[in-house]
Amino acid sequence: KYMGEDYPIYDHFYHPHQRKSMSPEHIVPDCFIFYLLSEYPFPWEWHRSLLDHIIHRGKIRWVVAQILEYEDIDRIIGYTAEEKEWCYKHQDEIWNYLIQTGHLHSTDPMLIRTYLHPAEYTYPFGTDSPSEIGLWLGLHVIDEYMKRNEEISIADLLRETDYRGILKQLKNND
Repeated sequence: KYMGEDYPIYDHFYHPHQRKSMSPEHIVPDCFIFYLLSEYPFPWEWHRSLLDHIIHRGKIRWVVAQILEYEDIDRIIGYTAEEKEWCYKHQDEIWNYLIQTGHLHSTDPMLIRTYLHPAEYTYPFGTDSPSEIGLWLGLHVIDEYMKRNEEISIADLLRETDYRGILKQLKNND
């Protein structure tokens, strides 16, 4: 899976959006992500929503960005400069859409997949949007949360599963 996105055999089995993460520089971050997901799995309960998923996945990626000492936390998502710029430019619109449509609190697995799984783009936001916008949102929620709560250790963060409480705290402090 890590021979480079232009590796000839990959053309037959993967779409271009899948191949972009198939390079050697993704080996270490992917190993950390999968290890942490195995140690701190998503708490599966019937009421877990898109909000819970995006913050859990953002939490894992934020921790890996800290472990690897990334100066730019967005690097852990693997976005191009244009994709990253698109997210920052449309951040308010994305949140407003998620809230207005009820998607943020939806427990529908197919809807959750729309925001978290690799694709050419994130469907509700058009073909100019990057894939996996939920990962980017979750990463930034956790980044802001940790900036405001410097006393919280990484170990404490990894054990935290009250994702609605995290978002509520951020909203209350604005």
